Amino acid sequence: MSEDALIDFYRMVREDEALMQRLSSCRDLGTLITALRAEASSRGFEIGADTVGEALSDIKSFIDIANDDELTDLELELVSAGAAITDQGGPKGGWGP
Repeated sequence: MSEDALIDFYRMVREDEALMQRLSSCRDLGTLITALRAEASSRGFEIGADTVGEALSDIKSFIDIANDDELTDLELELVSAGAAITDQGGPKGGWGP
């Protein structure tokens, strides 16, 4: 998947509030990657786990490129206090409350 296609997919995802809510409930990186890949496939995008992992590892830059308005709640959680994505429990401190 090209970077432009990945950004297009991300823009689609961030406009789907129900999907963003489901993604927010992912409790670890593996679950999040699996959910994103399944959603991409259902929308006609083929995306590898490595590609998703790379995008998530630099989520702040990716959000800046893809974002043309306010951050979603999930995006705020991911970038707040410099949260790092880990493979053990999502962002440091967890995904949600």
